[in-house]
Amino acid sequence: MSRIAYIGIDPGIYGAIARYTIDDEDPDWCALEVEPMPVNEIRRGKTLKKWVDPNLVATVISAYEEETAFVQLEAVGASPQMGVTSSFSFGRSFGVVEGVVAGMEIPIKYVQPSTWKRAVGIKLRASKDESRMVASQIWPEWSHLWPLKKDDGKAEAMLLAYYGAITHG
Repeated sequence: MSRIAYIGIDPGIYGAIARYTIDDEDPDWCALEVEPMPVNEIRRGKTLKKWVDPNLVATVISAYEEETAFVQLEAVGASPQMGVTSSFSFGRSFGVVEGVVAGMEIPIKYVQPSTWKRAVGIKLRASKDESRMVASQIWPEWSHLWPLKKDDGKAEAMLLAYYGAITHG
């Protein structure tokens, strides 16, 4: 069989890594997997901060290496509403994911949120619940993977992987 894995990554602390695998020879076959973004808690003074763990990101992605893989990485950036600390944390998360994928020599396609959302049928300013709803419409039998409002990152990562499959890479 000729299976191709499309990996979608929502790179934030509350994001996820998803794999959508299809079979070129059997168009009715597919497999889905999604993991919350692997993080560790780091003590900074009196508070605990969550940081994306590069070793755990590599472990999750390496589990997908049996098939040809293409990564769709959401091309995100800081927004004016973010504070300095949040912007740094968000940028760090993106950089860790990007570095791990590049180090594994897996092709990366950077996708603007507006591009993949439009392609899968999500309105530009839609709520995060819209991603869960659209993912559940595409894969009703898999909707248990993103049942809660806080699971929007899982749905978005899955939809990024799906975007890769429908745009071939």
